[in-house]
Amino acid sequence: MIWVYAIVALAVAGGAAAGVWKYNSAIEEATELRGKLESSEKNAARHKANAEAQEKELARHQRLAADRERARIVVQKERDDARAQIEDLRRTDPVARDWLDQSLPPAVVARLRFGPGAGGPAADPAKAAGAVPKPDAGAGVLRPDKR
Repeated sequence: MIWVYAIVALAVAGGAAAGVWKYNSAIEEATELRGKLESSEKNAARHKANAEAQEKELARHQRLAADRERARIVVQKERDDARAQIEDLRRTDPVARDWLDQSLPPAVVARLRFGPGAGGPAADPAKAAGAVPKPDAGAGVLRPDKR
């Protein structure tokens, strides 16, 4: 009979050990999942903060683009007005008409086209001399656009 009690005791002890093992592994799994959840929550908060920062940056870029467009429209209007004034002078003032029909010196053309210190074929006045045609040639002379 002792053998029966021993077998029953071993079975109970084995069952208890299996229960403890199952309980411990469940606790370990729950701890691991809790850690993953906390990590995911931190990542979600970081992603949300990044998204909000990107939305603010997008709004700033959109404001800048709108400002640039308004400035471009103003500059376009000023340029069109200046061209209209020059054309009006060309029609009404013979001295201005004669002056406007003259070629610009090569150095001035180079400066206007490429800016100070910029390269390009017309930056060297010696090279640009042949690049600026006479007024009768029509090309290369800086004049207001005729529209």
